[in-house]
Amino acid sequence: MPMDVGGDARAQSEISTERLPDDHADRKDRRPPRLVLSLLAYAPQGPSKCEQLLPGKSLVVGRASPSDLVLQGAGLSRTHARFSLEGGRIYVEDLGSTNGTHVDGARAGRAEIQISSEVRLGEVEVRVLAHPLDSAPEHPVDTDATFRERLHDEETRARLVGRPFALLAVRVSPEVAAELPLGAWVSHLRERLRPVDRITLDTPDTALVLLPEANLDDARKVAGAIAPPGGRPGPRFLVGIAVCREHATSAEALRTPARDAAKRASAAHPVQEAPAAPRSARPLGGGSVTMIQGHAFAPVVERAKLFARARSSLILRGETGSGKELLAQFIHENSPRKDRAMICVNCGAIPEGLQESTFFGHEKGAFTSAEKKQDGLFQAASGSTLFLDEVAELSPAAQAALLRVLESNTFTPVGATQAMKVDVRVIAATHRDLHALAREGRFREDLLYRLDIETLEIPPLRERVDEIGNHARLSLEKVSQDNGLPLKALSGEALALLRAYPWPGNMRELRNEMEHAAIVARGDTILPEDLRPRVRAARREAPPAPPSSGEGTREGTPPTVPGMPSQPSRLPLRETLRRTEEREITEAMKEAGGNRARAAEALSTPLRTLSRKVKELGLDRTPTDDEPSPPSSRG
Repeated sequence: MPMDVGGDARAQSEISTERLPDDHADRKDRRPPRLVLSLLAYAPQGPSKCEQLLPGKSLVVGRASPSDLVLQGAGLSRTHARFSLEGGRIYVEDLGSTNGTHVDGARAGRAEIQISSEVRLGEVEVRVLAHPLDSAPEHPVDTDATFRERLHDEETRARLVGRPFALLAVRVSPEVAAELPLGAWVSHLRERLRPVDRITLDTPDTALVLLPEANLDDARKVAGAIAPPGGRPGPRFLVGIAVCREHATSAEALRTPARDAAKRASAAHPVQEAPAAPRSARPLGGGSVTMIQGHAFAPVVERAKLFARARSSLILRGETGSGKELLAQFIHENSPRKDRAMICVNCGAIPEGLQESTFFGHEKGAFTSAEKKQDGLFQAASGSTLFLDEVAELSPAAQAALLRVLESNTFTPVGATQAMKVDVRVIAATHRDLHALAREGRFREDLLYRLDIETLEIPPLRERVDEIGNHARLSLEKVSQDNGLPLKALSGEALALLRAYPWPGNMRELRNEMEHAAIVARGDTILPEDLRPRVRAARREAPPAPPSSGEGTREGTPPTVPGMPSQPSRLPLRETLRRTEEREITEAMKEAGGNRARAAEALSTPLRTLSRKVKELGLDRTPTDDEPSPPSSRG
């Protein structure tokens, strides 16, 4: 009996499929459920990708653009197979792949598939995920990218307001995984969660669930509803619990302990908790900070040590991603305040109208949405350090309020009449010239001089070439730990390319590149071909670097490597970076067929940032046939 693939604007079609589990099929007084279909593609060494399958719109799975679902897996071709929904039926078509497309173990050129069918493209497994429309939420399953974004947002919010959140790894029992279609057990799981909880599929038999604003007790209650000790109708689940502050030091780091706890769960003990993190590592973003010092950065670290012992305010100035928060954490951990967690906040992320109440708290009824009393960041940071990133983005009113608390060590919550005394050290950070902003009247001069007891200028990564090898290896260690991957070595040829690339995104971009390389590398060593084209292309454009005697060292060891070459670049640095950005964006947009979302994913940059860069570089106009296309270095 055909079933509807439903939903007004989503799809209007029918699908021939096998029946859903008995608790759906036995309801003879009801129509067959209308379904929302999604395609889940899973590679053993990387995150899953999930995309809704709509009539008239095919989805191509492969290892590179222009595929719609891009994954890295052995045996996967560039554009391997096309999936489509036609006349209410699902089809897969091999696109001339090297290793073929297999449906339920048999090689197929073009074949109809069912909801329960297993499709393999090399090492990549593809399943159809079906949700009954009437019971499924608008977004039953997040893609891996969306889930990571939600996880990052929750980490930011947790730092801002000092509340925890939890991550569950939910594994369906093996016998159920063998019997039920994928969408059926995911729908059962969704029914046992709160409306605010988010799901992504980690593997075909495991889901990750984000529980916003949930402490350990809250997580235990939700886990108990998913996998009650006495059992309940429907599939049985095994749950692993990990809570920020309790079990890991960052949002991404919660994944591994949650997965490990789920693997320990059994039918007799269906819920397991991750082991507690060492107490010194519990504050989110805390733990021991490793400072890698090369020729250019070592003097900054030595200066930071001098001021770490004092209560004085500091300004850290450097490009985005150059390590301002890391240096602030290093200063805090070498200060008398190290026993309390440093509180971090991005000033640019707080709406202007909420800045004062965020910093200083508010009384119940102070404004329309103030339904209860709320403490602010200064209360949370009392006796500790408050790190104000992007301090130049504060509103004039918030600047004035910040100056008052720095001058008097007192503040008044919004709506209160009684001032409160506080002991907080402030470290401010920015990538902008605060003195120039003060001259323009856009930043309070008196606040600047109150903050500027010392300004530590952090060199960009392109001026710290002697550190790149150690930063890359440290990033590989973290990627291995967070993702459960084997630790990869770095070949000399790959290191040479890393040292030649200008790193406009600084250490953040380098960490991103190392995570990408660790996932795509097939052997135990990262080779040049494992790096992205923009990094490989840099070697052809960079002037030769002088021989070096080693790499920058970690904190506490004197640097042994000379600095950057003293000869001038062929072009001014700003122009070199502009050309690099223009070339990379143009090539990515071309490969993505003009689709900015796909280009942003290929470049590992937020869509909003890419759109701004396209406009700034004048790339948003449509080229004519007479205009030559820029040369492509992508392979």
